[in-house]
Parts: sequence; structure tokens; C-alpha cells
Amino acid sequence: RLFGLTETSEAERHLQFEHSLRLIQGAWRSHSTFLPAIASDLPARCWVAVNSVGSARIAGAFGFNMLFSHLRMPGQYREYGEAYRDAGGRGLIAANRPVFVGPDDGTAFRIAEPALRMLWRRFQREGKIAASHCEPTSVADLCAHPINFIVGGPESVAEQLLMLHEEVPFDVANVEVRWAGLTHDQVCDSLRRLKQDVMARMRET
Repeated sequence: RLFGLTETSEAERHLQFEHSLRLIQGAWRSHSTFLPAIASDLPARCWVAVNSVGSARIAGAFGFNMLFSHLRMPGQYREYGEAYRDAGGRGLIAANRPVFVGPDDGTAFRIAEPALRMLWRRFQREGKIAASHCEPTSVADLCAHPINFIVGGPESVAEQLLMLHEEVPFDVANVEVRWAGLTHDQVCDSLRRLKQDVMARMRET
């Protein structure tokens, strides 16, 4: 509706996506005086976010890097990775996860709870969570699929990221840190712990 288009099948959406990517690549190759010349490494720096096997194949066929959605699970990541490589993809693969790092697990869950509940309710409004599903009372359960939010102290967050990498190898961890329900200071504190404490623990393993 945003673009004045009618809802179509997944296959038709993928065809339209491929067509759009070809138009973009064509613009890159053109020598139009209206467009700036692109940097030679621009295609290698482009990413396609994928939510299905079909979009993973498109990312591979076009030679772009691939970014997984945080809505998907490791089994789906593996399936998309295989489709990407089979289609010729040789770029980087990034896993995507919302992350909040507190000083310890209990404090992290307490601070992140408003953001988790807002996100859960948003997903339910958007149809990503069935209307019949009751909102979990446990904060830990709120972090589960399909939100897939990594919350905890530095040691716990490092362990969860390493476990995800063990389940499905990836080149880049794309972490989403800013969410409604978290203050600016809370986001900055989480980022500092991620950079200083989580990274240090991950390097030790």
C-alpha cells in the first residue's frame, strides 16, 4: 500500500525485487551526467537482507553480501546460507540480533523489559505473533522466537552470540541496540559493555 501496489505472491515479489536490483545496477553502469560515478568497490559493500530462501538466492546471484533477519532461527539461517552459496554468493554473511547488555543478567532483564514488551505487542499488531497468543509473563520468554532478543550481563551475552555462531557460522554479527523503551543513556551503557566486556570475553574463547 505504501507504494501503491497490490499484494502479490512471494514468487512475484521476488521477480519484482530482481527487476529493481537490475535497474539499480544498470544505473551504476551508466555514464549519465545526472548521476555520480560509483566507487569501484560499491557492489562488494552492498547487502541484501533476506527472510526467505528465494531472497537468499537473489542475494547470491547478484553477488551481494547477505544479512539475515533477526526474525529467523539458526535452522533457517543454515538453509538460506546454502541457497546463497548454491546461487553463486561468495560475499559476507551477517547474522542479525537485537542485543541489550546490562551489568548482570537480573539488571539487564529488568531494564530491557519495557522494550521487550513493546516489541512483543508491536509484533502481535503486525501479525508476526498470532493474536491468540498470550503475552508471556516471564521476561526471559519474551526474548524467545520470533523476537530473538539477546539480553543479559556481558558473560551471558557473549555466550549467546558464540552459541549462535556455533549453530550457524557467519562473518559479521549485526547487533541492533536502539529500541523503543530504552533511554539514550541505557543504550549507550549497553554499547559500552558490548564493546568493552562482551568483546573481551569473546576474544578469550
